[in-house]
Amino acid sequence: MERIADVLPAPDADGTIHIGRPARGCRHCGKIETHYSQCGRIAWHHPGVTCCEKAITDQLNYRKGDLARLRGAAADSQSQLDDLRARADSAFGKDAHELRSQIGKAERGHDVRVARLRAESEAVKQEIREVEALLAGQVAA
Repeated sequence: MERIADVLPAPDADGTIHIGRPARGCRHCGKIETHYSQCGRIAWHHPGVTCCEKAITDQLNYRKGDLARLRGAAADSQSQLDDLRARADSAFGKDAHELRSQIGKAERGHDVRVARLRAESEAVKQEIREVEALLAGQVAA
């Protein structure tokens, strides 16, 4: 098993380890953002994602796409459960009994999926609010 120290790049002259030196920055303005660890010994470099209005709008659109995907997954899960219930309603005998037992399992799985998707959706909604506030601040500036 590799140790973290074995896979990190060598530190520079002042002892800072630089991770991810991109060849280019933001696709709109070219900015490269740098974030430092709390101790200041590790620097992460990545293309800017909140550096200009267009980049922030891109982030907002990505988050809205994530939210739409999560909503679609919840709708698909509900649709599958509804299809199973419809098949059980039209089945007879042993098939109906098997389908009813499958419905119980499917309902429990659906409830778990929907709870997970709801939590993810709330997190994405919070990110959307944060990005919208960032965009409002960028436009005002």
